[in-house]
Amino acid sequence: MTLSKTQRKLMLAPAVTALALSGLVASPAFATDKAADPAPASPSTEKSAPKTKSQEAAPTAPAPAALAPVADEKSISQTDLQEKGLPVSIKPTTGDPAGKKVTTKFVDSKEGQFEGTSFTLDSEGKYSGTIKANGKLAPGAATIELFIEGQEGAAGTIGLTVVEDAPAAPKASVDPKSLPQNAFEDGNTFNVDVSGFDADEEVTVTIDGKKLSFDKSFENGEGVIYVTAEDGAPTSVGTHEVVVTGATSGKTATTSYEITEAVEAGSIKTNRTEFTAGDKTWGGGIDVTGEGWEPNTEVTVQIGIGNGQSGSSIASANVKTDENGNFTLKNFTPEEAPRLLEDDERMSLVAGANGVYAESVELTVVEKKVEPSITATPEKISASDFENEDKGVTIEATGYQEGETVKATVNHEDGKTEEFTLNATADEEGNVSFKLYAIGDAVLGNYTVELNGDETDGSLSTGFEVVADDNGDDEGNGGGDGDNNADDNDDQLPRTGAELGGLGAGVVLLAVGAASVLLTRRRSTKSSTDAGEI
Repeated sequence: MTLSKTQRKLMLAPAVTALALSGLVASPAFATDKAADPAPASPSTEKSAPKTKSQEAAPTAPAPAALAPVADEKSISQTDLQEKGLPVSIKPTTGDPAGKKVTTKFVDSKEGQFEGTSFTLDSEGKYSGTIKANGKLAPGAATIELFIEGQEGAAGTIGLTVVEDAPAAPKASVDPKSLPQNAFEDGNTFNVDVSGFDADEEVTVTIDGKKLSFDKSFENGEGVIYVTAEDGAPTSVGTHEVVVTGATSGKTATTSYEITEAVEAGSIKTNRTEFTAGDKTWGGGIDVTGEGWEPNTEVTVQIGIGNGQSGSSIASANVKTDENGNFTLKNFTPEEAPRLLEDDERMSLVAGANGVYAESVELTVVEKKVEPSITATPEKISASDFENEDKGVTIEATGYQEGETVKATVNHEDGKTEEFTLNATADEEGNVSFKLYAIGDAVLGNYTVELNGDETDGSLSTGFEVVADDNGDDEGNGGGDGDNNADDNDDQLPRTGAELGGLGAGVVLLAVGAASVLLTRRRSTKSSTDAGEI
């Protein structure tokens, strides 16, 4: 049907009204069949204001890099995470992290935190490898956080499940692996090292199905079992199976040892067997030779000190035999100087291979040898010098033991003084020294000095002579006029003093009173100018 213009206007009227109500001026568009051309816009005469710096767009900061890590495994054991690591593949999702260092952190199910492996992203910002934890994570859900150097916050995370380690299976190993038959029968042992059993669990040992005569238990489920022929272990040549069984857990661990054909030990010799105490060179070094050993076998040479109950090695060296079973060990010298042995001690040179030992060589240590000697200085002294405390006669001797007490006995050859004794202690070199001098007027004549040590056998003796001064003042009674009566003479008796030198030096015998008088008291109080009677 064809509508008239009037009908079209009437039908469009409601639409116009609706548009008007909505705020749109639409009526001109429907006034005629053809819309009027829009009026041309008048050109603006105003200039646009220039933009300020604040209105200019600021440069946009690069977006932080993000990583998309993927774990090749969703679960891993506690030990594997530490020792093997979790295999991962990492690539960037935003930013450009190429060449950047990445650090990692593990967070376990109990919020425990552990450092992890660090690595560097390649030129494409990728990484493919493993990430290890530096500690044992608690079992359960855990995360790995990835941090890019110079960037705040985690750039990515990995979720994983940590599985508790399964209990370790019991293990057993034996050392040595084999022994010659005679070595095992002579008391050498196989040491069976076991682990993985329950704490304090008793274990039994069977060898070739035969239970040994002892049971063992270990506080932490591990330890060493010593297998000996004495305990009933098989000694026949061949391989023997050792089974260790937990009494409560029923766990077992198996190992084996081998018994080989009996072998004979070789022999050893040394260039010296006697040494001087304190000689750090051990006489210039010990040379050890051996022969008759198994060819191309390692032999252990030792010097040991023992008392029958216990002992220790003071030097040890290994040497390999040649194709003929011989060896030479040059300049085998312990670090410590030899010492004098106690009465129940013995020092020996021993050598062994594969648990078989040669006959030992006994070594001895002797005291340092010093030829005993004694001197009197001077051997002849004037009366005035003998009366001089700073001069006198010095007796020196050597050849004693350190700390030994040495007694000196002094006598006048003509018996004009009482016998006098004094003691000294030998120093670390075995030396002693005494100083003798007169207190008052000296008694002329010859004196003998004899030394005896309380440890050293024999005695040493020497002598000296006191002579009158050149001016003759000491001729006769050493300066007396010979006219005094006996009582007066006793009051003015010439006396010989003595002073102990060396160790304990400075003890003047004048201080001991009567002891010094004994040395100088004349056997006769008769007044005389005859030197033979003084």
